[in-house]
Amino acid sequence: MMKKKSNEKSKKQDILIVEDSPTQSLKLKQLLVDKGYSIRLATNGSEALLQVKKQLPDLILSDIMMPVMDGYEMAGTLKSNPEYEKIPIILLTMLVESEDILKSLECGADMYISKPYDNNYLLRHVELLLSNQPEIHASEMKSGEFEITYYHKKYKVKAEFFKVINLLFSTYETAVSKNKELTDAQNELIKLNNNLEELVNQRTAALLDEIAERKIVERELRKSEEKYRTLLDTLQEGIWVIDSNDITTFVNDIMPAMLGYTKKEMFGKSIFDFIDVRKTEYVKNQIDRHKEGIYEQIEYEFVKKDGTRIQTILETGPIFDDKGNYNGTIAGVIDISERKKHEEQLNNLNIVLKAIRNVNQLIVREKDKSALIRQACNLLVETGSFRHAFISLFDESMKLIDFTYSGDVPNHNKIRESLQKGDYPLCYKDALANPDKISTKHPIRDCKGCDFFENKSLNDTKSLTSILFFEGKTYGFITISVFEYFIEIEEGFRILEEVIGDISYALHHFDIEEKRRKAEEYIRWQEKYFENLLENANVWLDAIDSDGKLVFWNKKAEEISGFKKELLLGNSRKWKLMYPEGNKADELLEFCRNIIKNGEIIKDIETEINTADGEKRIIAWSSNLIKEEDGQVSGSMFVGEDLTERKKAETDLIAAKERAEEMNRLKTSFLANMSHELRTPMNGILGFSEILQLEDQLEIVREIASVINKSGKRLMNTLNSILNLSRVEAGELKPQKEIVNLIDVAFNTVELFRIEAEKKKIDLNMESEFESLLVLTDERMINDSLNNLVNNAIKFTNEGSVTVKVSKEITDKQEWVIIDIIDTGIGIDEKDFNTIFDEFRQVSEGLSRSFEGTGLGLTICKRYIHFLGGTIDVKSKLNVGSTFTIKLPYLKDSKSDSANSDQLDKKQSQNIPITKVLTEKKKLLYVEDDDVSIKLLEILTKDKYLIDVARKAKEAIEKAKTNLYNMILMDINLGKGESGIDATREIRKLDNYKKIPIIAVTAFAMYGDREEFINCGCDDYISKPYNQNELLEIIDRYLSKDK
Repeated sequence: MMKKKSNEKSKKQDILIVEDSPTQSLKLKQLLVDKGYSIRLATNGSEALLQVKKQLPDLILSDIMMPVMDGYEMAGTLKSNPEYEKIPIILLTMLVESEDILKSLECGADMYISKPYDNNYLLRHVELLLSNQPEIHASEMKSGEFEITYYHKKYKVKAEFFKVINLLFSTYETAVSKNKELTDAQNELIKLNNNLEELVNQRTAALLDEIAERKIVERELRKSEEKYRTLLDTLQEGIWVIDSNDITTFVNDIMPAMLGYTKKEMFGKSIFDFIDVRKTEYVKNQIDRHKEGIYEQIEYEFVKKDGTRIQTILETGPIFDDKGNYNGTIAGVIDISERKKHEEQLNNLNIVLKAIRNVNQLIVREKDKSALIRQACNLLVETGSFRHAFISLFDESMKLIDFTYSGDVPNHNKIRESLQKGDYPLCYKDALANPDKISTKHPIRDCKGCDFFENKSLNDTKSLTSILFFEGKTYGFITISVFEYFIEIEEGFRILEEVIGDISYALHHFDIEEKRRKAEEYIRWQEKYFENLLENANVWLDAIDSDGKLVFWNKKAEEISGFKKELLLGNSRKWKLMYPEGNKADELLEFCRNIIKNGEIIKDIETEINTADGEKRIIAWSSNLIKEEDGQVSGSMFVGEDLTERKKAETDLIAAKERAEEMNRLKTSFLANMSHELRTPMNGILGFSEILQLEDQLEIVREIASVINKSGKRLMNTLNSILNLSRVEAGELKPQKEIVNLIDVAFNTVELFRIEAEKKKIDLNMESEFESLLVLTDERMINDSLNNLVNNAIKFTNEGSVTVKVSKEITDKQEWVIIDIIDTGIGIDEKDFNTIFDEFRQVSEGLSRSFEGTGLGLTICKRYIHFLGGTIDVKSKLNVGSTFTIKLPYLKDSKSDSANSDQLDKKQSQNIPITKVLTEKKKLLYVEDDDVSIKLLEILTKDKYLIDVARKAKEAIEKAKTNLYNMILMDINLGKGESGIDATREIRKLDNYKKIPIIAVTAFAMYGDREEFINCGCDDYISKPYNQNELLEIIDRYLSKDK
């Protein structure tokens, strides 16, 4: 509902100001508030209509050019509404075209005042409209409608006639006043001319008709001349009379004063003495026209005595005698220099106003700061006719952030560079010191020596610099080059101050908008950040409303439970899915509803949930209340921690503790076993070797040598077991798979241990219905495994038999080769089935253990079989016996069987000992730094080969260069940083040794060492310690190839 305005006289009269320029609006408001008016503000016509609907104002003062809705549209809208048509409207504008006046009439405005306006003039018309308002509205003057055509465009005007007249008078009041002055002067001049003509006529008639009265007439004439002379002298325009010879015969007092002469200096002089020589022909032509009786009004520029020029209007006419002869010319001269100056200033001011209006419109529509200042500079130069304009913007630390210019700024790059360095010109410093004033500098006089603004091409201009400052913050500087006359226009400075204020406000607005934009971006970022934080949190997060319906479900909840959020959001289905047993889901749902209702939270409550794939998981729950802005509880956020792994870890920790205790026992067992296994054979070796030095009987020596050999083998087995286990544990053991006939492997193992079985008087048998069973496996690992198992079976069997049985079976469509090692020994308690496969463990341990051994055999055996893709199991009863079963995948490709049987035969044939007697001794180079090893090899090869020795790598290379050996035996570690591998590479570079066999003889016996040595140039490898047969076999094999 619209509020009715109070009629109480004591209440302040309400004026609505409609203005889009903040500075204009504030200025106008302050002016009217000081006069006791109540003021309301609107920035465009649309806002003004809303203000009027809320409360009727007593008067509206409105700009015309505004965004959204301009003043014409607003006035037309109000005047067309009977409820608002009696509100007086004054339009304020910089527009001065006739078309603008017609638009004001068309929209029904009560008054039109041009900007810039005098404050008293504005207040007088405001008071006039407010004081006459009742009489005006009470009058019975009716509206009229008429049509006006202007520049081929028709305007329909419907308004009360007094408003039309009032608007026209208010618009052209000043112009009419000036025109009236000119018209009065012109009429007075015409009247004078007519009087002069009449006087001449009277004088001629008097001479002809009344010669007798000549003296009387002359006296009267003198009085009349004196009268008119006085009249002419008192005129505010100059009177100049010349005769037919162009000689000055009369000037009134104004004329010489106008040109800076005295009457005496002008009287009797030619008119051409007072005009610009360049205008001589023009003046002669004008005088010739006068002789033809032509009257004219022209504008003419005179040169004053001091050389300055004045603009005048000349009303000229000829003087004829009674016979019609030309006697001269009379001219009325009006000095219009000031008027011209004001007109030019007004024209320039209108240009500036147009530029400023465009800048204001730019401020309204432009949303980019850099584009705003760039286009503002262009508008000031292109539309406002300024010589140049540039704007520099700074941040709060006065560091240049933007610089733009338009117009004549030849050194703009230098200006930019200097401002970037913090070098400010004098005008900037003045503007900073006096932020409320515009700094005015002359480009040559004031800016001499200034690299910024000294510019000789701008001699007729002045540079105006102002700080761009709003609400205590400096945004930068604006500099404009204007013509000097602009400085004299007080209104020009005020307009410039206004546009500078508008630009400053726009920059302030950009600042606010930027802060608002950043704040909104930050809020959006925060929302996104916290949303992502919750969504990607490493804990289960879900939220329910007061009804128990799910409203949030993060990725971790989805990951742990397996339930997708699309399935659960917006319903209470999760309870039944996670707690399907009995009434548990309903109980938990009701429990959660109650804690939300009562504003309670939970902490560390554990429940067991069912996941989507049926797995059980243990979750520890805590919760927080979700509250609205008014504090009302609307739901609860639950944090779930998956304790399943922790619970499992706790169980594993207990198991690990037990395992650690077991390992501690294992360590004790290992130390005890190793002490026994190392010291026992060492005792035999050292003791019997000492006796050997004193014994002479050959039989006793041989017996002692046998004991030493047996003890050495025991030590070697212990060492090999430890090394094999270390390779397994280090992950360095990789199976070298090839086609192997398990029947042959099993048979060789049985034959290897047959003598040992016979010593204990037990039967050692092999059973199989197959002649060949091929598997893709590592032959060495199979051999080691079977050797361990058969050796253990014989060791733990005191009577009866040991049987190796090879068979085949099919399970789950997979064919397997089965090897059973069956003994009738002491047997194993079922509780020890796992213990026997642990490292360094035996059923009988400690001081009372019954059997020797490291306790590593079965451990290594189990690891080997698993590496080969098989399994090993044990079945046993105490005092009955044991059966160890190996299962290996069977290779059933018959083509492979056929192809690889040849390969197997070839391989077996390679292992046949060479018995051919060499007729000629071969020459071997042995590269070795250890004296014991050299002596041993010489004894083992005595009478078979010629042995040459090199103790260093360099010596070996030199001997190879000067001798041709049939074979080289190369130690790998030659001491003192020398390597047999390097020596091998150098020897292989010699032409004579490209195909000579080089055998690595080394204590490096780790798995993979053989392959490494062969890749470096060696043909084969034999590890220390070796026996005579092993050494001679490999030497003879390669020498045989060479032959």
